[in-house]
Amino acid sequence: MSALTLGVNPVPLRRVVHSVAEPQPKTPRDNRGIHGTRGKGRKPGSPGAHRRPPASPPSGRPRKRIQKAGHAYFWTKAEDRLLGTMSDEAAGKKIGRRASTVGHRRRKLGIARHPPPGTWRPEEDRLLGTMSDPKVARRLHRSIASVQQRRERLKRAAFVPCRPWTPKEDALLGELPDKEVCRRLGRGMAGVLRRRRILGVHLKQWPAASAGSGIVRKWTEAEKQLLGTMPDGELGRQLGRRYQSVARMRTLLGRPRVRPPHYRGWKAWEEQLVGVLPDREVAGRTGRSLHAVMRHRRSKGLPVPKPAFKRWTSKEDILLGTLPDGELAERLGRSAGEVGKRRRRLGIPFPGMSIPPRPWARDEEALLGTDTDRAVARKLKRGFRAVAHRRALLGVPAFDNREWTAAEERLLGTDIDRVIARKLGRTAVSVAHRRRHLGLAPAARGTHQ
Repeated sequence: MSALTLGVNPVPLRRVVHSVAEPQPKTPRDNRGIHGTRGKGRKPGSPGAHRRPPASPPSGRPRKRIQKAGHAYFWTKAEDRLLGTMSDEAAGKKIGRRASTVGHRRRKLGIARHPPPGTWRPEEDRLLGTMSDPKVARRLHRSIASVQQRRERLKRAAFVPCRPWTPKEDALLGELPDKEVCRRLGRGMAGVLRRRRILGVHLKQWPAASAGSGIVRKWTEAEKQLLGTMPDGELGRQLGRRYQSVARMRTLLGRPRVRPPHYRGWKAWEEQLVGVLPDREVAGRTGRSLHAVMRHRRSKGLPVPKPAFKRWTSKEDILLGTLPDGELAERLGRSAGEVGKRRRRLGIPFPGMSIPPRPWARDEEALLGTDTDRAVARKLKRGFRAVAHRRALLGVPAFDNREWTAAEERLLGTDIDRVIARKLGRTAVSVAHRRRHLGLAPAARGTHQ
């Protein structure tokens, strides 16, 4: 049925196709009609009817839009003033941004982090002393040295994992030997001694027979009367005590020390050497041990003497290099290190060393790698190590006596040099040198199987 029989004006085909396939571009006025008053009366089937108009601002106030620049929000002055006053996480939550974005903005403006790196927070300080330093360091992600230094600066005592002392346990201190208290209470000797010293409890008098079991015993009045009447070593053997214990008690009581019969006192000329010459030299002149000289110098309160600088004479300089440093040092009365230092400063070689070292000529360097290092050393009349060192310094590969076969040369460049060297039983340097000599390019890394 045609359009004429229905009484409908015919529409050109070109106009229909244009209205469906190629919609006309919308003008600003038409766009405004979609979201404005013109969009309210649209029918469900009309274009743009599926779009919802924006909600009207409450109470008639204008909507506050966030300014944008491309895809990034603008930073306001108020937001920039917050940077550095709190942590990046807290600032991000406050202004609705990510912590990484806040940190990037802060670093761009040159603002330091809050708190500064390494600053101790109050909650971190409260952990110090409540557990061991390594455990605190692991929890705070800090070093053990940093935790220990902070705890000592705050004058916090180190954490000692021990159970508290009860009044019944404190009553046993001093009444029984420390070893017996440790056995009964199940505590260590160091803990028992520390607790007894804190409380000021002293041990009672124990018989001398208990000394062999390692129990500390008090000094009796009879034993104290013997102090200073004989040498400390002899009295210690008689009482069954150590020499250090006898000497300490005698010093506390102010008793003079009794020298043994074989003791050799210090003479006047020996006293004049102590503190003036080095202790080792004083020991050699007086015939005493180095330990005895050092102990006597410390008892007099004298510091270690500084070695006097002895100038070198022209006669001594002439002798340098004629004898080994140790032998010449004994002859000159100096140390071997001092002689060696003077010899090197003057540029004098060690005895037996060729002077000056023979330089390498170009024709000699051309022989490197053409034969074995020992053969080249015999030809050039040089040392084997000198030839090997010079060849390695110039990057010349070592000589290989084996001749290269045609089958071996065909393998060059088909794989990396290290793999081919392992197959042929040669060094990787030799394979690379032969490949470069034949003008072959190295194989790519991906060809290795």
